[in-house]
Amino acid sequence: MKVKNLIFSLCLMSALNAYAQDIKIVYEANKNKVKVDQAVEIEGFLFSSSISRADTTVDVLIDKNKMIATSRIVDYPMTFIKWPKQLSEDLKATLWRHYIRVANKNNLSGVLIIDNGQIGKNYYVVVGVESSKVGLDNVTYENILESLR
Repeated sequence: MKVKNLIFSLCLMSALNAYAQDIKIVYEANKNKVKVDQAVEIEGFLFSSSISRADTTVDVLIDKNKMIATSRIVDYPMTFIKWPKQLSEDLKATLWRHYIRVANKNNLSGVLIIDNGQIGKNYYVVVGVESSKVGLDNVTYENILESLR
């Protein structure tokens, strides 16, 4: 039993390491395409970054910026929904957040910190995840309306 657990653990660590290497290679080749204010999809991965003033400990800055960047990844599919033109951006964001909460679609896993560091008085974090792990593709305005009922 212990041998099976050990073999499973080694296989899992190997797969995670390969995933981390793949996403880092894609990031390094395309880091100039990653934007500060939005998530971007590159070669099957979603990347997002956040930057804030370096006014506290590094651990807090990493956690804060990772959370902000990850929220942009969660919001990324919202940009593909065909929203009625009369809806304001605030209302769209409110409806989207309601949808991911009600539909239990905010359980994003596999987000990795790809890059981080300090530039002058600012600290940045870049996160990435495999696009398929976001699990919010093909969401329509009708799906969101249905979640309100």
